[in-house]
Amino acid sequence: VVVFTFDGHTHLDAWLESPARHEILEQMSPYVVGARTVNVVDGFGGWFDLDSDRTPRRWKQATVVLLALYPTVMLITLVNEHFVPEITLPVNILLSNIASVSILTWLLMPRLTRLLADWLRR
Repeated sequence: VVVFTFDGHTHLDAWLESPARHEILEQMSPYVVGARTVNVVDGFGGWFDLDSDRTPRRWKQATVVLLALYPTVMLITLVNEHFVPEITLPVNILLSNIASVSILTWLLMPRLTRLLADWLRR
C-alpha cells in the first residue's frame, strides 16, 4: 500500500499521468500480485466539489460539516424522543444516521457549500 497526498486535483492528475509514475509501475509489476487499484480520497468526498483545483482545508470542511450536522442531529433526536420514545437504541441510532446522512447529502451540504464557497476556497 502506498499513500500520496497532493495539494489539489491538478497536481494529482499530473502525477497519475506522469512518465515517472508509469516507469515506477512498470518496474514494480513483477512484484505485484492481483489487480492494482487507485483510490482517491478527498476529505468529505463529494460534499466539497467546488469546481476548483484546490480542495478546501480540512478544518474548513470539518467546520461546515459540524455546522450542518449539529442542528440536524439535535432535531432528529428531539423528533425521535417525541414520536418514537420506545424505539431501541441500536434501531434509533441506525435510523438517525440514515436520516442525518440523507439530510446532509441532499439538502444541507449542497446549499452550505454554495453559500460558503468563497470562504472555502480561501
